[in-house]
Amino acid sequence: MARYTVHVKGEGPEALARAQFVRDGFSWPALAFGALWFLVKGAWISALLLFSLQLAISLLLQALGLAMLIPFVSLLVNFLAGLESGAILGWELGMKGHRLVA
Repeated sequence: MARYTVHVKGEGPEALARAQFVRDGFSWPALAFGALWFLVKGAWISALLLFSLQLAISLLLQALGLAMLIPFVSLLVNFLAGLESGAILGWELGMKGHRLVA
């Protein structure tokens, strides 16, 4: 059974009507698409950070002569993003003024 966290911006019944539900658990689309998935979800900061991390790791591995490891490390980073996707989206909502209700 899926678990969700509820994020609300503001107070009162209107805020509850606009509540954001974030699925808690592993995200296969985050694994498959990485930063693009976060862009689609509206998590611009997280997408930029994930893209920057993957770019920095790729450049570092290229400079060290370990370019053959880039796909594996990229998959590992996307796997970790998939594991923490709910927490990352919740953090992004918190940055936009939402608070965790449940």
